[in-house]
Amino acid sequence: METARKPHFVLVPWIGSISHIVPMTDIGCLLASHGASVAIITTPANASLVQSRVDRVTLGGTALAVTAIPFPAAEAGLPEGCERLDLITSPAMVPSFFEANKKFGEAVAQYCLRDAQRRPSCIVAGMCHTWTLPMARDLGVPCYIFHGFGAFALLCIEHLYRQGRQEGIASPDELVDISVLQAFECKILVRQLPPHFLPSTSMGSGVMQEVREFDMAVDGVVVNSFDELEHGSTALLAAAAGRKVLAVGPVSLCCAPSLDPQSDDARRCMSWLDGKKAKSVVYVSFGSAGCMPPAQLMQLGMALVSCRWPVMWVIRGADSLPDDVKVWLRENTDGDGDADSKCLVVRGWAPQVAILAHPAVGGFMTHCGWGSTLESVAAGVPMVTWPLFAEQFVNEKLIVDVLGIGVSVGVTKPTANVLTAGKHGSGEAEAEVGAEQVNSAVEKLMDGGDEGEDMRRKALACKAKANASLKEVDYSKCSISLKKSKEIAHQEKFKEEERKTKKGKIKKGRVFTLPHCYDVLKDDEKWKKREDLDDLHLSDKRKRTIKLDDDDEEDDASSDDGKRSPTPNSVSYSKPKRPDGCKKDKTEKKKRKGDDELKNAMEAIVKARKEANEVRKMARTQDAAAEERRLAAEERRVAAEERKVALEERKVSNEERTRLLEWEKHLFFLDTTNLNAAQKEYASLAQQEVLIQKRAMVRAMGGGALGAMGVGGIGAMGVGGIGAMGGGGMGGLGGGGFGAMGGMGGLGGFGAPPTLWPRWEA
Repeated sequence: METARKPHFVLVPWIGSISHIVPMTDIGCLLASHGASVAIITTPANASLVQSRVDRVTLGGTALAVTAIPFPAAEAGLPEGCERLDLITSPAMVPSFFEANKKFGEAVAQYCLRDAQRRPSCIVAGMCHTWTLPMARDLGVPCYIFHGFGAFALLCIEHLYRQGRQEGIASPDELVDISVLQAFECKILVRQLPPHFLPSTSMGSGVMQEVREFDMAVDGVVVNSFDELEHGSTALLAAAAGRKVLAVGPVSLCCAPSLDPQSDDARRCMSWLDGKKAKSVVYVSFGSAGCMPPAQLMQLGMALVSCRWPVMWVIRGADSLPDDVKVWLRENTDGDGDADSKCLVVRGWAPQVAILAHPAVGGFMTHCGWGSTLESVAAGVPMVTWPLFAEQFVNEKLIVDVLGIGVSVGVTKPTANVLTAGKHGSGEAEAEVGAEQVNSAVEKLMDGGDEGEDMRRKALACKAKANASLKEVDYSKCSISLKKSKEIAHQEKFKEEERKTKKGKIKKGRVFTLPHCYDVLKDDEKWKKREDLDDLHLSDKRKRTIKLDDDDEEDDASSDDGKRSPTPNSVSYSKPKRPDGCKKDKTEKKKRKGDDELKNAMEAIVKARKEANEVRKMARTQDAAAEERRLAAEERRVAAEERKVALEERKVSNEERTRLLEWEKHLFFLDTTNLNAAQKEYASLAQQEVLIQKRAMVRAMGGGALGAMGVGGIGAMGVGGIGAMGGGGMGGLGGGGFGAMGGMGGLGGFGAPPTLWPRWEA
């Protein structure tokens, strides 16, 4: 018997941004780890990034290939090697980039259609690769789209499309309702809408319309998320869009790559973090695509270098900033990873997943890109939100208003020319957010107050849910159904025979082949019923006893003499009809019994699954509660230790004051009758020195008698009085004053109770 072909997935990440390439690479690794054959197709400039990430993930011999197809940048008028949107230097290049992307799609289609060995079972495409849909239809395989957004943002976009575009709203300051979740009210400004609904966008309205049509025509949507994070947005999106939605995240936990041992940036970042206290570092990064105008970057920098916490700041395109900004960064920040530095600037690549997972990181200032948001959630790190463009303002609403794990810095409008702002002196926009505003948001998150601690607790709860969701990741979520696989196998087999018969055209003298039969019968109701029957795990004998005809069809197909006419829909797969009798009754009873057994078995399976889901849900709740109890107990233990240390310090201080007071009393009530002249003079000088110190203290306190000073008077002078006279006092005696008294028979200064007095009395 011919063995079933291993499912082969072709993934074509949207090449416009690294933030889309990385999660799709992780999805490919996830599929490969479940036994599928995977090919990731990208451009030469991006292939090295994909291959290095694949190489750092332990796949255990799984089949994953990275294929580079040349990108026609020069043909579209772009600089050679300009294969991502973050590599363009002017907004005017964006239309040319999308033209080159279409030609790139033609090359990918030729590559996939040329060789039968590379023909996929399923295609997963990035959001702007609209040309993958006709390619999938030609191959007869399903096509899924990966937007790079979360389910909540996609649900809001679907809601806005169904409500109608916001063209009727005149002012960009008007609020738009995006309350798609019943328990939460969410509104954003018109100018904060995703680019799908803005009148002017660098991508162009034509591209956005193509993306929308592509999104509506695909077989399903893949999101890097998990159901519990977005409060049921996955199911709501599937119902609203009428398409399958597969949540397969967080992929940063499924396929977290090891650190690149050859990367100096990675070693410098992790070494610097190792020298910082737990939860003390603010990590700042605004993704791989967006840039800030120089004026805004300076305001952010002044806030970061003046804040109370250590800062790790990743700056994209730092080498292309204006000269005055580069000079300021060089003079006010550290770029070498000095262990004692307070603000480390990373000008290259930073291992963000590893940084967020480091115990020293206590907060994340982010642009609210979905990849960064999910990585922060998976690490349990609360956020300071600073959206730049795209759907990031919608993500901010999820982070701050729905999940409660972040504080907004207060941005009200998207960054102009976000792809090129700050490059080679471009971008003259003024700063919208000042340094004080940035510091206020950071303080609210990091100062340990009730609001900040509440965000931290919620972030840890989200982390626990993210880890629990990994146990539920199933290959069947990412694969296609058994019925779809059979359909694809049939289609491939028939297409092969069509090629043998010159594309299926019937010529004189040629045999009526299998593809011709399939073309006639594939839409027949009987064929569909037989396919449904094949999906049931029944014996061949049991299948033959199941009647596929409908009663109403029998009535319609009967002739005048009561006999059934032989139509294509009336072909019977059961035994010839015989007169009614006892044997038929027994057969009917057996058939009903078999149907009842199958029904009961299916009900038992459904019940077992529901019970298992309830058990998993209860376990996740208990795990989160246990984690909260553990953290509370740890906080109580630390507080108790601090109180214990404070009590010990007060006890030592009180003992010192008591010893000094006793010594001073002994000095003033000393019997000098048996002392020689030098000893008497020494005692007199010591008494005068004590009185001078006491009078000075009384004057500093605003007057008052010595007798009213109590503990705060003479007894408190252990530090400021005679006991502190080691370096001063009435200098000259023994080289160090009364505090040293090196020449008086070993007397260690007035700060210590004297041991010489008993010998004088004797």
